Order: sequence, then structure tokens, then C-alpha cells
Amino acid sequence: MKQVVQAAVQTAMEYIGQMGEGELEVKVDLIDTLRTITEGKIYVENERARLTKQLADIKEKQGDVKEASKLLQDVQVETYGAMDKREKSEFILEQIRLCLDSQDNIRALILSDKISAKLLANEEYQDIKLRYHKLMIRYYTRKENFLAIARAYLQIYQTPVIQADPAEKDKYLKLVVLYVILSQYDSEQADLAARVFAFKHLTDLPNFKRMLKYFITVELLSLDKFKEIHGKDLQELDVISEGVSALSYFNITFES
Repeated sequence: MKQVVQAAVQTAMEYIGQMGEGELEVKVDLIDTLRTITEGKIYVENERARLTKQLADIKEKQGDVKEASKLLQDVQVETYGAMDKREKSEFILEQIRLCLDSQDNIRALILSDKISAKLLANEEYQDIKLRYHKLMIRYYTRKENFLAIARAYLQIYQTPVIQADPAEKDKYLKLVVLYVILSQYDSEQADLAARVFAFKHLTDLPNFKRMLKYFITVELLSLDKFKEIHGKDLQELDVISEGVSALSYFNITFES
């Protein structure tokens, strides 16, 4: 009976949680057995997803990130009716992270579409929203899509939990300004720059307001003078990147 299979699987999963590091081989064998039992059975699809996540975690700890990513990709949690939104979202975020960690950028982008804008707008899922946009920043950084990075940072900045923390609020508005400046000029960049410049909070960051003003004013700008004035601001700014500082990004973008 379905109920018997489900109860047996759930009980066996409790044993997995009780196993220590010295029982890793037995633990993996039990997970594999349970995954075989649950394969193709809708009534234990949540259990199979959780077992797969446990196995992926083990593979990642062993250094096999590609195998961990492949394991998670085989689970389509977005189709699961019995799994709640939070667990689905956290599972998909892990899929995206592992794809990025294994350099599978295209699949990471495809998976990102499975997180709905409606869910991200829900204050109940602020932590999901922050994790999602930080992962997307990793993706856009690799593509050097600075406008998309600016928008992602803007989404983070506008999240209530960030707005409630003065230090985090300042940090993320600075990053929005930085990436708006780095973005290639077009109508979308100009519109975003004008909107950000009008933020009341930007008056509390006069150096960054002046920095942005240089790039919305139609006049020649000396890059040497700009870096002399704002180099320290850029140097001290932490960014989510892959070993490149904010000042280095600026130098690469405007001197290449």
C-alpha cells in the first residue's frame, strides 16, 4: 500500500539523519536504495527530492560538484504539488548555485526562470529574494552585464529587511550606483541612472551622489580626476565578483 511505502521510507530517512561520518558508505547505500524505491512514485516525490539533496550534499563535500549538480537537476520540484513554496524555492536556488559552481551558466539561467517574480515580491520570502538576486549577480558578473547587476542590486536594496539595516542599506545603494555607472549607455541605463539619482537616501551618500552626477551630466569627464576624487570610495567597496575589485572593474571598463 502507498501509505506503507511512504511510512517505511520516512522511517528509514530518520535513520540516515542519525548516521555519523564513519558510516558514510552505509549512508550512501541506504540513500541509493531509498531513491530506487521512490523512483516514479508521486506519493513519495518529496521524500525522493530530499534524499537526492542529501546525496548531492555528500558528493559536493567529496569535491564532485558536477555530479552533485547533475543529481539535483534530475529533480523537477516545480511540478511537485505536495511540496510547499519555500522548500521548492530553496531547492531551485541550490540547483542554480551548483550550476554556477560547476560553470554551467546556461542551465543556471534556465533554472532561474523557475523562481516567480510574484514569490520574490512576497515579504514572507525576503531571504529567498536576497539569495536569488545574489546568485543572479554571480551569473551576470560572468557575462559582464552591468545593467542587469545594477537592477539585481536595486532589488536587494529595496527589500524591507535591507531597508531596516542602515549599514546594509548604504552598502547596496553604493553598489547600485557603481554598476549603473559601469553599464553601457543607452535609454535603459539613462532611465535607471536618473531614477537612482532621485533617491532621497542618496543625499546621505554625497560622494556617490556626486559620482553618479558625473555620468548623467553631458560634459567631458577626466577619468584621472574622477579616480583621484573617488578612487578610495571604489577601492573600499566590496562587490560580489570573482576576484575583481570595484576599482578594477572601473579601470577595466573605462580604460580598455
